[in-house]
Amino acid sequence: MILGYGAFLFTAILILLLPANGFNALLVAVFYGVYFGIIETVQRALVPGYVDSKLRGTAYGVYYLTVGSAFFVSNAVVGSLWNTSARHQHPSTA
Repeated sequence: MILGYGAFLFTAILILLLPANGFNALLVAVFYGVYFGIIETVQRALVPGYVDSKLRGTAYGVYYLTVGSAFFVSNAVVGSLWNTSARHQHPSTA
């Protein structure tokens, strides 16, 4: 899991340091995919270790409800930050 979070940190640093162009967007997407592949797999593997085998389906349901809700909230926040940022950079598009 530490490797996954290291990949996320590397991805965040790339976003901050690289100029915006198509190749760099592809590069960031590749490293984000590496992060997501590592973390998602490890987290799903941890779920059955914390519940009885009879409640495994419920545990996965709660896990995916939590993850999906967090994705929804984070995407809503990023979307509104994006809109706010775009209005400040290009007043003619507001």
